[in-house]
Amino acid sequence: MTLSKEEKKAQSEERARVKKIMDEVGRYLQSEVPTLDGKTKDKQIKYFSGASLVDALLSSKWGDENDDLFVETRKEAAEFCTGLLSSELTGSATEDKKNI
Repeated sequence: MTLSKEEKKAQSEERARVKKIMDEVGRYLQSEVPTLDGKTKDKQIKYFSGASLVDALLSSKWGDENDDLFVETRKEAAEFCTGLLSSELTGSATEDKKNI
């Protein structure tokens, strides 16, 4: 089954729209979710908990009814955040090399 030019264009536009939303949500979460400092072997890391990520998403404008994205339950928020992490738009930890 081949897609017509219009269907391909519609799919491309939908992917671009979803990516834009995911980018916006990812940037918001990176700025709003509190991080903790830690150490693994010889590396300093900053990390966050999944619960705080989900809480931040639910308390944001996307937790309320929104035309672009509407996350109503913790389960939906957790699934969306898992998608963000797997799409590599945000990482679960950033590394800071220790200066010795």
